[in-house]
Amino acid sequence: PCNQGAHLIAEDMRKEKPEWGGKVQCFFGAFHTLLKLYNAMGDLFANIFPTLVKGYRDSPLKIQWIQFPGDPRQLENEYPQILSAIYGSAAMHLKAHLGHVPSAKEVNAHMMDRADKYPVCMIVLLYSVC
Repeated sequence: PCNQGAHLIAEDMRKEKPEWGGKVQCFFGAFHTLLKLYNAMGDLFANIFPTLVKGYRDSPLKIQWIQFPGDPRQLENEYPQILSAIYGSAAMHLKAHLGHVPSAKEVNAHMMDRADKYPVCMIVLLYSVC
């Protein structure tokens, strides 16, 4: 019944929103919703993701295991470390520029400013908030 309901909702949305190109998917339950989200993130950030994890994931298959997970928990277990690396790197670079340990507000403003100027910084920032 849930699967049929999802198909009916998706069919209605395709009719109501043709500008979406028929690319509507409906999921019941957090597991499949997160699985689809994390795999979509893997596609969207395919160019930058290996750079974020190559320091400790030393083969393409190890990177793909969390870039395109078969279980949402695979990425969730490593996401805090990835975020720590992103924000830690920004804080270290800002400290070198300012000459003092920056506050969280300064780091956030710095990341937003860099994202506005440099596309690669925007991609990393977008990944960190997904």
